[in-house]
Amino acid sequence: MNTPPDSVDYEHFVESLVRQLAERTPVRTERIRWDQHIEGRATTNQIDVLWDFTDQDGQPHRVVFEARSYKSDIKQGQLHAFRSVVDDIQDPSRPVTGVMVTTARYQAGAKKVASSYGVVVLELHSPSDGELAGQLQKIVVNASPVLAVVKDVKFEPVKLLDDNFADGLSMLGAFEVSVNGRVEPLSNVLCEGELGTNELKPVHSVRREFDPPAVLLMNGNEVALLKALGADVGDFLAPSVSATVAGPEAVAWLLINSLTDARAWIASDGGFWTIGA
Repeated sequence: MNTPPDSVDYEHFVESLVRQLAERTPVRTERIRWDQHIEGRATTNQIDVLWDFTDQDGQPHRVVFEARSYKSDIKQGQLHAFRSVVDDIQDPSRPVTGVMVTTARYQAGAKKVASSYGVVVLELHSPSDGELAGQLQKIVVNASPVLAVVKDVKFEPVKLLDDNFADGLSMLGAFEVSVNGRVEPLSNVLCEGELGTNELKPVHSVRREFDPPAVLLMNGNEVALLKALGADVGDFLAPSVSATVAGPEAVAWLLINSLTDARAWIASDGGFWTIGA
């Protein structure tokens, strides 16, 4: 097991996960607070993270989280102590659910208390090598992209609508051609049917004629009427590239329901995926 994080940092991390959960859950969140003091029937109770919300039926709920960054396993007495806090602040008008989150594991007695009294017990820690074993940890993608070549473009205008349109010739992506009301990027008009499918097609001359004339647009503005359009077109194989998708270093945390063994893997970018219910 890795060295547990600082207790306060761990509590704030649990708070951040609760906020993510709240955003993904179809409830109306009223508040999520760290380090709250709640008056109970017998005493004032300190709560690490508090989440109040109203469900889709309009019923208010409260979930209280106990976040423990420990090395040693959680014992039966520690679960009883937390369970007594949940019982002390229980409110018939707003039912309270207790959730203990820890970097450690739970002893059998602690699990029995949790099961008997409806306390949710979660393990939240950095995954060990053993916990990563058998999991898809990364995908390496090797690709050799085929790129199109469009060069030496020649316009045969019938009429110029903007004398400055030649200023954009160095940026072919700025040009579009409208033929019978259909607007296409210039490169699409020149390359359609001219590139290889199962094999590369060498650079060759292409000419498109338009009757009636096509409209040439630059950055959305009409700049000329064309009777024809030509260029040298082909495709070539670009140098291979390799990319790694995710990887063990991207799996920052492992969340386990200690009673059901359902698991959620939490990535360093905040994304997560689950295994089990």
